[in-house]
Amino acid sequence: MKPNRFAWIPAVVFSASAIAGMSQPEPSRAAAAPSLATECCAGVQAAAGPVAPVRAAIVKSYGVFIGWAALTTDWRFYGDVPFELDGTLANVKSFTLADLEATGADVIVLSDPAGGLQQFSASEVAALESYLMAGHGIIGTFLVFGWGGGPIDNRAIAPLFGLPGDVSYVLPCCSTPHISNLFNDLVPASRNLMRLPSPAWMSAGFPFTQAPVDDLTWDASDLGDCTPIAESDGFQGVICNYSSGLWRASFISNLPEHAVGPHADNNRQLLYNTVLAVAGR
Repeated sequence: MKPNRFAWIPAVVFSASAIAGMSQPEPSRAAAAPSLATECCAGVQAAAGPVAPVRAAIVKSYGVFIGWAALTTDWRFYGDVPFELDGTLANVKSFTLADLEATGADVIVLSDPAGGLQQFSASEVAALESYLMAGHGIIGTFLVFGWGGGPIDNRAIAPLFGLPGDVSYVLPCCSTPHISNLFNDLVPASRNLMRLPSPAWMSAGFPFTQAPVDDLTWDASDLGDCTPIAESDGFQGVICNYSSGLWRASFISNLPEHAVGPHADNNRQLLYNTVLAVAGR
């Protein structure tokens, strides 16, 4: 049974069947005014044809949180590339390379898997790496690499994000460091941060962070080859990017998809941007 860390916000996790019914924009939102980017380039897009969508698949995670579900209908508020979501593998206990290929995803999302007590096997890590080597991207959010609630130790996934595989993240159950959720830009020109307030912005995500056990901050040795582009509270929270030469990855140490109310748009903009960034769009 999963420890319920999300009881204070109801109905934040969606089923795969619910996601399937969200493929079309809401009529009221479909008529929203175009962005400046759309206005300036409308003629070019019309001549070139429809913009190809970007597709993300949530794999072996806590579930499908409201932020990802909202993007299936509201993507047009955050950019001009249509967003599609596959949730068929969101809650599975195991998967293969063939399963990943069947999603047709440009980007794999690992959304709080350790928090959902999802332990990745060596064969699943290999399947992820094979899928990424074919030119796809990966995003990880919140408790990806470990949690004391199992305990779960997923450090084998860390090198896919350019992070060292020998850093411990397993704190005593069920503690995770609290953060303010105020993020400071370190690389304002990053694709991940487009349309977000600068030089700092508030995240509405779950106000806790994955952090290394030794000092609960993301030091240079903890980040390895994952380049930090934003940080919170003196690097207790971090967003970092990695490129292997064959794939792109982003790790977000809090849980931006777990967001409603004020600043939720910042979170959804971040998620949308990050999908496009790791997809190379």
